[in-house]
Amino acid sequence: IKSTQKLPIINQLIPKWDTLSKEEKIRQDNIMAIYAATVSRLDKSIGDLVQGLKDKGVYENTIIMFMSDNGGNAEGKAKGITKGKDWGSANSSVFISQGWAELSNTPYWLYKHNTSEGGIASPFIASWPNGINKQLNGKIIEAPSHLIDIMPTCLELAGVTYPDQYNGNKLTPNPGKSLLPVFKGTTFATDRPLFWEHEGNRAMRMGKWKIVSNVGENWQLYNLDLDGSETKDLAKSNSKMLKEMTSKYEVWFKSVNGGLYFKKPHEWQTLQTPQK
Repeated sequence: IKSTQKLPIINQLIPKWDTLSKEEKIRQDNIMAIYAATVSRLDKSIGDLVQGLKDKGVYENTIIMFMSDNGGNAEGKAKGITKGKDWGSANSSVFISQGWAELSNTPYWLYKHNTSEGGIASPFIASWPNGINKQLNGKIIEAPSHLIDIMPTCLELAGVTYPDQYNGNKLTPNPGKSLLPVFKGTTFATDRPLFWEHEGNRAMRMGKWKIVSNVGENWQLYNLDLDGSETKDLAKSNSKMLKEMTSKYEVWFKSVNGGLYFKKPHEWQTLQTPQK
């Protein structure tokens, strides 16, 4: 995240902390404590796995790829969800509130389900002592990647190729790229088009440019190199780039047999998603 990056607009649908009652502040504090405890247990479990690999003497030559599937979850709306008597136990269901989701996603816009950066920008962490260039240890690589790149990476590691057909049926070509060049510290394509569609929320990235249209919105255009928070829509000032990218998106959407777009957001999305 660049130091010059601006924050997105403040979500007016989220009540300010100072306006909450003492009881609600305690409740929200407990919700986040449960969330933090969950992350802590996840961290410990990963540590147990790593230690087990070390005990077996195979850690150095084991590749571990860790990633999140989406940004912070605002399905809990303004107050969050707390079901069950013993919050945090296996018999409970606890969702963080929209305010905590916004904090989790800072400085990005919107949340899980959306195709704005707050919904799709997530970390990818790789560990492979014998395979990753040691000069890259602890480094952040700013190369846009996608879930579609995981299979090509695993196939190359296994020394096999993706087949053209299976049991007489023609297979759709794999659209992803192996991440091994990133691990080795060599060149990796950063300007290839990447596409998203989820519940009518659409996006495409091509190098520094990104178009996005959450359900019910017109296409917007952003320069992510300068505006990772998606605060300045360039659709009108750079209509040529917008047209080029939306045309590519429609071709992709048809190629994957995309269905009809949702015409309006889910009810919970209208409650949590302010207009810019």
